[in-house]
Amino acid sequence: MAPLLAVPALKLSPDPSALEIPPKPREAPLAIRWLLRAAVVATLAALWWQIAAGGFGRGEAWLGQVPGLHAAAHWIRLAGIGLLAVTSLRALLWLFYRPATSGSHLPSVTALVPAYNEGPMVRNALLSLARSDYPAGRLRVIGIDDGSQDDTWDHMRAAARLHPDRIELLRLPRNSGKRAALHAGFLAATGEVIVTADSDCIVAPDAVREIVAPLANPKVGAVAGKVVAHNRKASILTRLLAPQFLVTFDFLRASQSVAGTVLCCPGALAAYRFAALRPLLPAWLGQTFWGRRVGPGEDRYLTTLLLREGYEARYQSTAVVHTLVPIHYRGICRMLLRWDRSDIRESLAALTHWPRRRGLARLAIPFVHANVLATLLAVPLSFISAYVVAALLVTHPLVGLLGLGGLGLPSLLGIAQALSADFSLESLMLVGYAWFFPALLWIQPFAALTLRDQAWMSRRAPAPALVEAAAA
Repeated sequence: MAPLLAVPALKLSPDPSALEIPPKPREAPLAIRWLLRAAVVATLAALWWQIAAGGFGRGEAWLGQVPGLHAAAHWIRLAGIGLLAVTSLRALLWLFYRPATSGSHLPSVTALVPAYNEGPMVRNALLSLARSDYPAGRLRVIGIDDGSQDDTWDHMRAAARLHPDRIELLRLPRNSGKRAALHAGFLAATGEVIVTADSDCIVAPDAVREIVAPLANPKVGAVAGKVVAHNRKASILTRLLAPQFLVTFDFLRASQSVAGTVLCCPGALAAYRFAALRPLLPAWLGQTFWGRRVGPGEDRYLTTLLLREGYEARYQSTAVVHTLVPIHYRGICRMLLRWDRSDIRESLAALTHWPRRRGLARLAIPFVHANVLATLLAVPLSFISAYVVAALLVTHPLVGLLGLGGLGLPSLLGIAQALSADFSLESLMLVGYAWFFPALLWIQPFAALTLRDQAWMSRRAPAPALVEAAAA
């Protein structure tokens, strides 16, 4: 059984102790990084110049000619200007981002790896953590089998046999969901810091050492790691996704980190101050939305709770984790749909619950407002954009095709950001992602209409034979 929808399991070496650590993305040289930052500033300045020159007014007039959008064209223009303002604010903060420096004090850490029907990949995840460059006796790794019905438990035991001094295992009697599996791990954890990692990830050898660095500041309660695509060469779609991951996870979280308001420390790799986390577990485990218990989105909500308590959430770009991404369109849609539901749900909740800040730290609160409003504004704009593309292809096919071709131009801003984080030709694939993006425009509106749907969607249903064997 394939553990991740549309993602084949990686081939393992006959040697059970073998583990291939992927290389980290190569950061651009300092001089080129400054040139790329200058390009970002120049691009944004040019867009604002176009607004001042009435360029967006011409766009409003053009939108007014699209059937059904005449009355809404003015509001679409205002929403577009609002999103540009948020992007400019993010870019400004991004320019000032610097990762924390690893200090001499390394806290005691418990790393949790929940797994469900993950198969052989979970062994790689556990081994990568167990072989971290971290002092002996200061790191525990706990693997939690969430009632898997394939050979996940066997692979977890194989990893534990190789590193009995670091790896411990828990097994839930039945599948209860990732949140419940993590909660079981939290109850068994000890130490000053909790690190969580997904079972389809490979953690860089120095990632644990790097991700705990921001926690030397007592104001910091959570830290997000840098997520990069592991199987980036598996298909044309993964090649398109890889640079988009860098823009999403590096640029966005770097800008939020400067204000101490990273909105989501991802399940792929995150670190939490255990003393701050422990009192929040009952509220986190019992999260509801519109009267229904929430399943996916546990990482975003945990970060939200810590922010509400007044802790800062930071991003550590030197803490790298490699994750599998879907290789087919259907798998990508399901992944993004789950993420968007969580993002919209938490953004709606944030309208009434803001981070607690004191003194000058309150200056960060408007930035949280801006990020939340940008998320909510993107929903109607995605719907309208999908309609505009479809309407033009039907009524003015040539204009519609020219418009699709022009989608690659705005990605030049993202390319500069992606090249800063990964100085390779593959970052140029972001232009291709811009042309592919119209095929994803339906996801955000659909997510907004189905917020109560708690399906995880990234694990296949167990085969009947496996269910019967597990029951026996």
